[in-house]
Amino acid sequence: MKIVHVAFLMAAAALAWSAVPATSGESAWQPSVEKGIDAAKKSGRPVFLVTIWKTGVCGSCDTWRDQVQKNADVAKIVARFEPVEALYDGLNGKIIPWTLANGGTSTDPSAQLFVVGLDGKVISRLDDAKAHTPSSVVEWLTDLADRWEKDHPATALAFSRAAVTVVVDKPEGATAEVRTPTCAAADEAREAKRPVLLYFGRDSAAADDKAHAAEAASSRKLERGALDSKAAADVSSGWALLRFDVSDADHAAYAKALGVDKFPALLVWEPGAEKPSRLAPTITGPDLAFRLKKFAAPK
Repeated sequence: MKIVHVAFLMAAAALAWSAVPATSGESAWQPSVEKGIDAAKKSGRPVFLVTIWKTGVCGSCDTWRDQVQKNADVAKIVARFEPVEALYDGLNGKIIPWTLANGGTSTDPSAQLFVVGLDGKVISRLDDAKAHTPSSVVEWLTDLADRWEKDHPATALAFSRAAVTVVVDKPEGATAEVRTPTCAAADEAREAKRPVLLYFGRDSAAADDKAHAAEAASSRKLERGALDSKAAADVSSGWALLRFDVSDADHAAYAKALGVDKFPALLVWEPGAEKPSRLAPTITGPDLAFRLKKFAAPK
């Protein structure tokens, strides 16, 4: 029997929060933490998470919506995040204990503001005394957005953040499951005879994990170098450019299935090729442009 499971970050999946869209009319606000993190994994932006009571329950929460959420300067900086409005699910629900575990101090709180990374971990929490002041919220979010974008630079090559699906199969009589990671975007591009460039980098690493920290630093170096090459971007038309974050276990499993266990890594999948070929992570922008042009040339 086969089970298809799309990878979500463990921390978000465990919470299973639900919420309604923000009342400010901004469709960009996600209705749940899971959807916010899913969007963040695709866009590369961090999550701006507001935990709050539904309208009409908490006067200070309603004030936050009117004076902060609807503020034009706040809305402008929020656009650099994946925003989520998560409603408290009662005093005995799951959200309040989570806030207490991440810097909250009240068992019956008003609006609380957090920024969460792609790994589901809280990066920062704004002091409650500043949460209802638009200028303080803007200052806090601006600093976090600037730091995030410095550590997670955009590249000239317009990569799409890929989704990995894991197919779990337990053949009859077998004692162990077989897990097969797949990427629909890569499969579809190959079926359409498009060349594919796969970039496996590490977006985050625990402070005490030196090996992963080194991979993250090397990923930033590659992103600021060859992957930010205008020459390479200019010849990438028609390519499927897919980015994977090996901080995600399923993305790392997909890399391993392709024979890659050291990161960062660049793979080129030529149309019709059974397997992708690997480029050196020290490749320069001009050399990458040459390779992309060569691989994409008609046979």
